[in-house]
Amino acid sequence: MTAGSAVTAYSEILPLFRSGSGIEQKLDALTAGALPSGPSYKSQMLVLSDCNAAVSSVQGQVLLPEARQAMLENCKEMAQSILAEEPSFSFAWFIDALVAEGQGNFDELNTSLVRSQLFGQRAQWLAQSRAMLALRNVGSLTPEALRAYEMDIATLAASDLGRRFLAQNYHLDADLQARATSVVETLSPDLQRQFVAAVRSANR
Repeated sequence: MTAGSAVTAYSEILPLFRSGSGIEQKLDALTAGALPSGPSYKSQMLVLSDCNAAVSSVQGQVLLPEARQAMLENCKEMAQSILAEEPSFSFAWFIDALVAEGQGNFDELNTSLVRSQLFGQRAQWLAQSRAMLALRNVGSLTPEALRAYEMDIATLAASDLGRRFLAQNYHLDADLQARATSVVETLSPDLQRQFVAAVRSANR
């Protein structure tokens, strides 16, 4: 039992040692190979968060094509490995969608966005990440993915931080403006008032 506990503990902390704390260290680690996660939710979140940070960073976006492709493939492998064990892991589906965007695979982006929303409907922080990804690719979304996007907008409109995000982007994108208005009109009068107040505040 002691040996088994030691192996488990080592597998839990290995991703932290492998990826480091800085973005450059994470990029080096993720271009070199997939990071194995431990069995716990915390360890899985750690390696997925490393992928999220690396793929979304300016440094990650300007990598040489070969290095960026390696990073994307490794993050895809990590997300899908976790999903093989936990098929309802919404953050792993989001990382799969994020990687698909980087690879120009819009079929997979749509599928993974929908599944991420299905399994993580109430996670406001993740709804915001999905909304940002959907906003960048709205012209390539399927009707099902657009419905998932609108459900995320509804989730965001129900929280202070979410309303602030929507309000800050409301006048920057015509599609978001029309879509958010349509979604908010289906919410309670109180949430509608709070949303209008957030938009007005953001424009001051």
